Amino acid sequence: MDTFGLAGAGVHMLPHRVVGRRSADNLLAKARKVWHDDRARGVAYVQRAFRLPFDEVEQVPPVVLAAHNMLFCAVVDVLEDSDDADHRWLDAALAVLETATPLGQGVLRGVFKDVEHDRDLYGVAHADRRRLRAAVASGPVGPAPWDADCQADVDYVVTIIDLCQAYEQALNRLGEAPSPSLMT
Repeated sequence: MDTFGLAGAGVHMLPHRVVGRRSADNLLAKARKVWHDDRARGVAYVQRAFRLPFDEVEQVPPVVLAAHNMLFCAVVDVLEDSDDADHRWLDAALAVLETATPLGQGVLRGVFKDVEHDRDLYGVAHADRRRLRAAVASGPVGPAPWDADCQADVDYVVTIIDLCQAYEQALNRLGEAPSPSLMT
């Protein structure tokens, strides 16, 4: 079964992995939808997502990887839709970095590090590359989804949801349309 058309790339997702990932994405979308008005209900969705079966191939709970990808895609989607002279994607992300918790700062620096590493793939402007490197160097990076600290840590996922919400708000303040991956 090649649900995502990846078999030619040597990638095979087993049906239970697809179900776990889709379920995690669904529960995160529900959490984000109620986050502002009913945070306790949003956290309950996150806790429920942690009860999904562990992904033995990725060696990570599906919700942890889904949350990480949600933040990463939020930043990269806006970057890819921006031209070289439009730095709002990074202005918004750096504004979030300044106000995030220490855990949130580390997670966001990890996203910056990944984006900077693949800067040519994403078309990061030279001026933004310098700013990304400076942000990564400004403090500790991580944890990453595969780190043991994140494996059962609801706070890790809650922090990522907070980062996504803050990024969407920062983009709105700068007059930039949020990433489609932030829309729920």
